[in-house]
Amino acid sequence: MPTTPQHGLLTRLLDYIVEQGKEIDPRAYVLTGASDFRRFPKDLSGLPGVDLDRKVEGDHIWLQVARLASTSPSAPDEEVRPYITYSDDPSGPVPTLNEQALQHRFAADRRTMSEEVAATRDKHRRERVTRALTDYIPLWQAWAEGEKPRRRTIALYGDLFMLKGRLEAEETSNPWELVWGMGVSAWKFTGTRTEDGNGKGVSVDYQYPLLTQVVEIDLDPQTHTISVRPRAVAPRLEFDAFGACQVMGAAEVEKQAKVLLESDSERTLTPFDIGSFEPILKLVAGSLDKAGRYDPAYQDLPTPSDQLLVTAGWVLFVRPRSANFLVEDIRRLKARLQAGDAIPAGPACLVTPPSDEVVKYEAISFRGLCSGSSAKGEPRELYFPLPYNQEQETIVEMLERAPGVCVQGPPGTGKTHTIANIICHYLATGRKVLVTSKGEHALSVLQEKIPEDVRPLTVALLSGDKEGMRQFQASIEAIIHNLSQLNTRAIQDEIERCKQLIDAAHAEIARIDKRVDQIAVQQLAGIEVDGVQMRAQKMAELVVCGQQQHDWFDDDLTLLPEHAPPLSDAEAQTLRDARRRLGTDLIYVSSRLPSSFGLLPTEEVAKLHDALVGIREIDGAEADGELLALRALTPEVLDEARRMLAAVDQVLKIVHHLEELESPWVFDLRTKCRRPDFASEQEALKALLAEVDELVQARTAFLQRPVALPAEALGNPKVIQAIERARETGKPFGLMSFGNGDAKEQVGAIRVSGLPPQAVEDWVHVHRYVRLHERVLSFSVRWNQFAQELSVPEVKADVEALRSTERIALAAKLAHELAIAHDANLPRMAEKVFREPPKNELLGGSSQLQTVREHLRRHLTRAELATAAAQLAILQEKLAGTSGPVVERLRAFIDSQLGNPEVATERIVAQYAEIIGEIKRVESLSSSLATVNDLCTRIERAGAMKWAARLRSQVLPPTGDDEVLPVSWRDAWNWARIKNHLATIEARDELLTLAQRRRDLERVLAQQYEQLVAKSAWLETKAQASARVLSALESYRVAIRRIGQGTGPNATRYRRDAQKAMLDAQGAIPCWIMSHAKVSESMPAQLGVFDLVIVDEASQSDLWALPAVLRGKKILVVGDDKQVSPSGGFISAAKIAALRERFLSDQPYGRDLTPEKSLYDIASTVFAAERVMLAEHFRCVQPIIAYSNKTFYKNQIRPLRVPKTSERIDPPLVDVFIEHGVRDNRDVNRMEAEFIAAEIEAILRNPKLRNRTIGVVSLLGPEQAKFIHNLVVSRVDMAELDRRKFACGDAYVFQGSERDIMFLSMVADATRHHALSGQIFEQRFNVAASRARDRMYLVRSVKLGELSMTDVRRTLVEHFTMPLEGGEEERSLVDLCESGFERDVYSSLVDLGYRVTPQVKVGAYRIDMVVEGANDTRLAIECDGDEFHGPDRWPADMQRQRILERAGWVFWRCFASTWSLRKDEVLAELKARLHAMGIEPLGALERIPSVVESRVWSMPSAVAGSSVADEAGDAVAV
Repeated sequence: MPTTPQHGLLTRLLDYIVEQGKEIDPRAYVLTGASDFRRFPKDLSGLPGVDLDRKVEGDHIWLQVARLASTSPSAPDEEVRPYITYSDDPSGPVPTLNEQALQHRFAADRRTMSEEVAATRDKHRRERVTRALTDYIPLWQAWAEGEKPRRRTIALYGDLFMLKGRLEAEETSNPWELVWGMGVSAWKFTGTRTEDGNGKGVSVDYQYPLLTQVVEIDLDPQTHTISVRPRAVAPRLEFDAFGACQVMGAAEVEKQAKVLLESDSERTLTPFDIGSFEPILKLVAGSLDKAGRYDPAYQDLPTPSDQLLVTAGWVLFVRPRSANFLVEDIRRLKARLQAGDAIPAGPACLVTPPSDEVVKYEAISFRGLCSGSSAKGEPRELYFPLPYNQEQETIVEMLERAPGVCVQGPPGTGKTHTIANIICHYLATGRKVLVTSKGEHALSVLQEKIPEDVRPLTVALLSGDKEGMRQFQASIEAIIHNLSQLNTRAIQDEIERCKQLIDAAHAEIARIDKRVDQIAVQQLAGIEVDGVQMRAQKMAELVVCGQQQHDWFDDDLTLLPEHAPPLSDAEAQTLRDARRRLGTDLIYVSSRLPSSFGLLPTEEVAKLHDALVGIREIDGAEADGELLALRALTPEVLDEARRMLAAVDQVLKIVHHLEELESPWVFDLRTKCRRPDFASEQEALKALLAEVDELVQARTAFLQRPVALPAEALGNPKVIQAIERARETGKPFGLMSFGNGDAKEQVGAIRVSGLPPQAVEDWVHVHRYVRLHERVLSFSVRWNQFAQELSVPEVKADVEALRSTERIALAAKLAHELAIAHDANLPRMAEKVFREPPKNELLGGSSQLQTVREHLRRHLTRAELATAAAQLAILQEKLAGTSGPVVERLRAFIDSQLGNPEVATERIVAQYAEIIGEIKRVESLSSSLATVNDLCTRIERAGAMKWAARLRSQVLPPTGDDEVLPVSWRDAWNWARIKNHLATIEARDELLTLAQRRRDLERVLAQQYEQLVAKSAWLETKAQASARVLSALESYRVAIRRIGQGTGPNATRYRRDAQKAMLDAQGAIPCWIMSHAKVSESMPAQLGVFDLVIVDEASQSDLWALPAVLRGKKILVVGDDKQVSPSGGFISAAKIAALRERFLSDQPYGRDLTPEKSLYDIASTVFAAERVMLAEHFRCVQPIIAYSNKTFYKNQIRPLRVPKTSERIDPPLVDVFIEHGVRDNRDVNRMEAEFIAAEIEAILRNPKLRNRTIGVVSLLGPEQAKFIHNLVVSRVDMAELDRRKFACGDAYVFQGSERDIMFLSMVADATRHHALSGQIFEQRFNVAASRARDRMYLVRSVKLGELSMTDVRRTLVEHFTMPLEGGEEERSLVDLCESGFERDVYSSLVDLGYRVTPQVKVGAYRIDMVVEGANDTRLAIECDGDEFHGPDRWPADMQRQRILERAGWVFWRCFASTWSLRKDEVLAELKARLHAMGIEPLGALERIPSVVESRVWSMPSAVAGSSVADEAGDAVAV
């Protein structure tokens, strides 16, 4: 393809980058003093726990160091131990006599004994100690000889351990690499060095390996063994010094050496196999210097001389990371540009002048897990599996329409979370992504954020080649398996089902939100009540307060205008007066009277009465045709009818009487008495019926003089004999009555009229009672014999039961008479009267007989009446539509009296005249009646039907208050309106149901979106998997298998082969995550091979990131200009100017392409129209991030993290002033370091701070950080420090990282604290102060007043002095509640023992209160409806809740009106919710915990005496 001007500009930009890195100093190629870590073979040989050249299956370890523990020498005997000085250091002095202790003991003896005795004792003591010392020294020396190599191993382990942390920590700021050099050579040569266009001669001492292999350090997490193995990158020829000095023949020798290096691919280069690299050494020795020589037996470090000496020796050392991979990558990319490959749109922007044209984009509406955008436009699915905010949605929207986007991500604002979402969105839409950064800190946790099902589609080449290859292998295996098993049609169907479920969930959520908003507006909006504006909370308070006073008002009214109070106070008084005047006549308010002039005259009523006596009764029957037909209408038949009517009336009386007994058995008896098969029982019954009267008559005497005797006495013969004797003699027992104890007791219980019998007459009366009982007994036996057969009740054999027996017998007698006489006679009479005799009715009950009687009476009346119906109809017509008591009397008169044969005509006339008079009286009250009726009608129309009815019906006494119409009726009216309104809008149960349903739907959405993203990503991956890619995958699988089959060098070679296969198979991986250097090492040089390149922590990246950027069609640059940026290195200003003139003169953004500018700075300019800031902060607790937010971000950050119970460390800020702290000439403050080391030891001992990670930042250079690191490592177990992710460094080291606890060492002291100001220091302080999640220590030796007003350190000290505005941490908790509603809820929960914190600040938001429980559970409570939560605030409140729910908060809301009306019920619901979440009462807090703790620290004397002497004592105190 033809090239364009952009190709030339981009090529020159790449040349500019390469030229910056060509600043090679040949004098740096000297091993002596060149590195702070350098090990030769002699340094490692013979050390215990150190293994070289370990060949294991699938691996080749060049150096392995075990973690050994130091030992101590055995102590001398206890008797002489105080007098011998010995050391735990095997390199220390040999044990000696402790002369000071011996002299002290001799002095003590002299005080207690004579001089001579003391001297003798001292002599003997010295002899014993000397002998013991002589015996102990060989033992100690033997220990020392064995311990010295052990201590060297421990030191080596510690150096490698620290080196590993340093290499990782300084990766972005000052990247170094560990290399294994082979063929260590020495030469003093003279060359020509070209710099700034002028060549000059230079003499160089070269002492360096000719070959280097980059190696990596690996720490086994189980055994803590450290391994050093070669990385899977090619060895490097170290010819830069020769090339820079233009050594004659060096270029040709380098070419030949490269050929040798690449020719024997089957033999892996290793320092332990000289033959793997010896040809190269011989080539260099023989070709580069004619006097040069190769000496494979040379053992020491060669010294530079005029003769080149090449040895086979090796060295392990650290050096600045080489940019060769990047340079080579740029060379290959330039070749693609020169071949005319199209420049992707994103990178093209870097060399395209900005346009003056205003670009208008079509809005894109996204729909996703957190609902869709409100923008109008093309609806698209947002494939974010993780919760997101508007800023993240905006980023994707910008990426869809622009070639590049610049995102500012302040500390802790979820950059990794955002990138994970964007990766998933791109993978689900079939696009490839590369995520890169200068270092690996920011990338190390990215994969953990990606859903597990999608994760195999992403490969992170981080943490060394071994781990990177393992991840790549796992991904390849998963991809091969999934692609081979994936059914495209089935996955497409599953995706469609996911989308359908998502559609349904979104629609239902929208309906729920709409309904919740409706309820909220009803609860929160103000509404006018009788001219007064009110809200639901105030209404609820009025309802509760007015419950007792106004609960009489029971009409359901609304707040609509038609239900406003209908009367004025004057009209209410008029109504009250009219009601009082009417009194009991109030009832006629609701009545309509007939005109007294239109009714019949009195004399006409008399005639009508006579005519209607009979005819009225048969009108209904005539209309319905229910009248039985007579045999004929002859006088004879009518006469028979009259006789039958009389007989029926007689029978009705009997039947009525029997029915009133409510004893069904009488009718069973009636039936059986008609049956011939019960003839004998009937005769027996008839005989006994006559005897009943006699028994009842005999009982009468005992009603007047009742007799009482025990029931058992009636069956006792002795008692009966005693009564017989007493009837005659007056004495029941004689003088010789032995053995009658029971009888005497029973006789003694006999009473007559309540008294014991005295005279013979009394005993005669008792005797008659006994005889009556015997007759009753006889009667009952005979009666009961047939009672069951005739269905009659049995009777008791008891005189007292005679009344019952009498009633039974009388009923039986009537039933018998009815059956024998009347039941036989009536059917015969009916035969003569009716055409079809009603035989069954005649034998039935009263209702049936009454029916027959009615038939007879109506037939007889019909015959006697001819006219009357007309006049009756006229009278009834007059009463139609009328009402009132007098009308009811008239109607009752017409219905029950008029025409009633039992009422005399005179009586009828008198009653009628009285009624007419009453009607005329009521007619005189028409004015008052109209007043009451009109006003009550208005009340009815206003909705109070029940009250109007009471006003019309409840009589007002002549005196006293009108209880139906009280003076406060208007308040009651409005109270009822408000009460009904609150009941109408009350939707607590509905809200709870809707909230639960919404949570369920959100879970459904989360599941479906995760599945949708995973299925779509895999489907798109298969769609793009060509046959070539699938073949490469299989090749890679074979290469990976071979790694496990080889050991030692073979494993290394196989790993390199696998890495080559990886290059061919990488097209199957849609997402790669790696550093800039790894991109250049691992990725083919293809422009735009990725749809999107994401550069994370771009403020640390410079133009060396361009090779990675060129691989993307679009660019997403994520960084922050408020955090540390590239330093620009040590390139001279003159060289920069020359390079810019040479390469950037025609670049559109040439002025921004300087070494100190970060990629983020450049992107901010290039993509100025597409910039987004992430503002939600999730890392630090609010008092910590408040410093950066206020000082550097103008409070634009919204902190959302409130620590859970297990996370909280109170106070989060600790301000430590170090007394006598001094900054020395190396910028080390030992006292601050001592405090930090002591505090870290205390933290590690504190079980409450178990597993908390720790970091230390020096705010003034790296020396303090190194000093603190060495001090801490010397005192604390390194494995524990590794587990705590302990690190020390400056701000560069920690950018992109975080720790639970951070220490900031200010270093400066009272005299040496020149002001730090400017962007560089602000960036460093911003990074340093935003790393701590839960606690941040400021350790300083300078006071606030000693710092300049322009010093950035002053802002930090000021923050620790007053971290929160207003001093909220000092207030009582209950005082934080902002309304009575909140105080009531808070107090209710505190009274129950819950731990409640009101007004919890979460960034720019506040939560009304938070209830905390054990196990990190907590519930956010929102009190809606008070003066702070109007309808205008509701959308913002809900938006805030959604944001905080994404941050992990769980909410419970309640409207004030609901709380007021249903407090007990709602509180019980809240308790149930807390219990369900596992939140139980923990005890209330009274005050907010302090935010900052201030300490003053000085070094304890014991520590001061040793540490300063022990630690690097070469510093000069100032």
